[in-house]
Amino acid sequence: MKKAYIALVLALAVVAGAAAQTINVLFWDDAYPRTLMERIPEFEKATGIKVNFEILQPPQVFTKTSVSVTKDRTDYDLVCVDEGNIPLFASLMLPYGNLYVWMTRKDIVENPKHKAGFKAQYGYELGVPQTFQQMIDMGTYLQKNGVVSGGFGPFNGGPAGVFGEAIFMYESYGTKFIEWKGGKPVVVLDKAKAIQGMETYKTLMGISPKGAETMAHVERQAAFCADPKGVFTQFIWPAQIASYEDPNKSLVAGNILYSAPPAGPAGRFAVRGTWAVNIPTSSKNKDAAAEFVYWWASKEIASWLVEKNTVPARIDALTDPKFAKSKPWLAAIADSMKYAAERPRFKEVAQVHDIVKKYWIMGITGQMPTDQATQKIIDETNDVLKKAGY
Repeated sequence: MKKAYIALVLALAVVAGAAAQTINVLFWDDAYPRTLMERIPEFEKATGIKVNFEILQPPQVFTKTSVSVTKDRTDYDLVCVDEGNIPLFASLMLPYGNLYVWMTRKDIVENPKHKAGFKAQYGYELGVPQTFQQMIDMGTYLQKNGVVSGGFGPFNGGPAGVFGEAIFMYESYGTKFIEWKGGKPVVVLDKAKAIQGMETYKTLMGISPKGAETMAHVERQAAFCADPKGVFTQFIWPAQIASYEDPNKSLVAGNILYSAPPAGPAGRFAVRGTWAVNIPTSSKNKDAAAEFVYWWASKEIASWLVEKNTVPARIDALTDPKFAKSKPWLAAIADSMKYAAERPRFKEVAQVHDIVKKYWIMGITGQMPTDQATQKIIDETNDVLKKAGY
């Protein structure tokens, strides 16, 4: 099996009468796969492999995968599986990026008046926050002086997202939440460090905009983009950057600085998310499916996807000098990859998402003391793992 698209084309060119193959591909509905579809005829012509591309909403992809992919048969040769469902389908797939990027209001940190006022009070330059303490200092100053309604934009929406924020803070304070030991997931959370992380996020909630306790992606984008006095700094997933930089949707397009996330006491971390492209073990077209993936992952296609305003995972495409000026966020994504931190994965993780969301929100909003909220997360997660038989 060739792993280079060009080598594949040359090999196929000398195979007379090679039988045409068809692969069925199931993907989530997103700008990335829809953009990729434009180039599929080119792949088909060069390889003789026909691609049936089916795009559905993520819940539908989950349902389709559940009923159409088994150990013995499959309707698909390539399936996209999102982060939380990878453990559920891992046994059916052959062993085979998405991550936090930070953004800060450029127009604010480069404003001479704000720079002078902040330095006079804090003794250092206003800019992209490099640490949690700088984020607190800058956000507090800007909110207190009426420059922004929120010095920080939290994420308190869906359970998986809140789980990501908790992992971000845990890692930044030097503790893992769950690790695999002896073939099973084990809670290893250092309670004291976890409490420190929650307390810092609670402080950040104090300089967040009104309604911060329920903010999800839609609310965060509105707070950052639709109000000149909106949010000063927050994380973003790469796929959403295009909307923030669209002048028809954003008042701050062209006025955003991108960077790796600020560092906590234990260092800098960027929570990683995954949409995994998997080949079912029961597929009868594994080689053809793999060739499609190799083509998709090539530098040529990655660079073209960048030009079409999507974000591939290849470092060489993200750091290509020709994109440096027009798409400055790409370098920040590449930089964030150096600090990627994964979320735990096991079949029952969705139950843990719900537990963490419940008590994390209670802790950071003051509904429950942070030490009690942290202990609840530990105890109830251990209960889930025990009932699952680990």
